[in-house]
Amino acid sequence: KLLECNAIHNLVFNKDLMNIVSAYLCAPAKLMSVSSWISFPDKNKNLDLNAQLYHSDCEFLSFIKVFVYLNDVGSLNGPHNAIKKSHDQNALVFKGVPISGRLSNSVVNLVYPKEDILSIEGEAGRVIIGDTFCAHKGTNVEQGKRLMLQFQYASTSWGMPNQNYFCL
Repeated sequence: KLLECNAIHNLVFNKDLMNIVSAYLCAPAKLMSVSSWISFPDKNKNLDLNAQLYHSDCEFLSFIKVFVYLNDVGSLNGPHNAIKKSHDQNALVFKGVPISGRLSNSVVNLVYPKEDILSIEGEAGRVIIGDTFCAHKGTNVEQGKRLMLQFQYASTSWGMPNQNYFCL
């Protein structure tokens, strides 16, 4: 239903965006999904249910996600966090981190230097393009909300989904 909105449809298939995504994938980009997310403060801290613990995505062999903030997102509105140099998940195993679905802040802080953790804030309309095979999360919303769109592109739908694929 989101693609029925002309503004969203035009953004998803924007020529410049498609060129960037296709260049990263080294193949013509195929749209796999369009979704929207709204996050509010969670007093129960159900972080794992809300993708608010560090994790890696591995739905496709080669993929990239685009996030668009629909409201201003500051430090209290749950900005997207990503860890530089975290694409090689075997590195975590060699650093003593067990293979699991989610990583807590305390584990991440032991493994990665503070300067490798990116917190991405921005005004409404901010576009984030990322390979979410790296460890990433949405931080917990402390105040207000975070409303965003997410587009996922892949080079091929072959192998989707592969639950036996190694990832965090």
